[in-house]
Amino acid sequence: MTQIIFLTSDFYIDYSHYTEIEIKNYRPYIMFVVCYNNLDFAIPFRSNINHNHYYKTSDSIKAGIDYSKSVIILDNKYIDSINKPVIRKDEAKKVIGKGGIIKKGFIEYIDKYIISIDNLVNGNGSPKDYYLCKYSTLQNFHTQLQIKHIYTEVMDQNKLVFKKKP
Repeated sequence: MTQIIFLTSDFYIDYSHYTEIEIKNYRPYIMFVVCYNNLDFAIPFRSNINHNHYYKTSDSIKAGIDYSKSVIILDNKYIDSINKPVIRKDEAKKVIGKGGIIKKGFIEYIDKYIISIDNLVNGNGSPKDYYLCKYSTLQNFHTQLQIKHIYTEVMDQNKLVFKKKP
């Protein structure tokens, strides 16, 4: 099931301390019920995206559904059932009927994230792994995603790296 939703102000209050989450009331999120650990994800529509981890909805402004800023919805109270978002017509055309493609891309993104975390904490990480993890909201949801690594960033020989937390 695919819905385009707003998140409630309770969401923004309760999640305000989470890293990399887009705090912008009335930003439309597209919500998927993804069969990934039985978790519901909300993935935001964004513009001026400067990476490749998104489903493109517009060429002119690098707009799309940004996988790197996805959040897990742990309670339906965070879904605004009163206000209904409206998206641009050009974006709607690229999203309608594409739920399966978007879900597939999103699950591939989660898999890349998990591999990158493993690479980083095992000392095999590349700069690409580092940036994928550092700017992803998934770093807030390791428990829910059953990712065994909890990490911290440290300086090592004048370079920022991830290390396992003791």
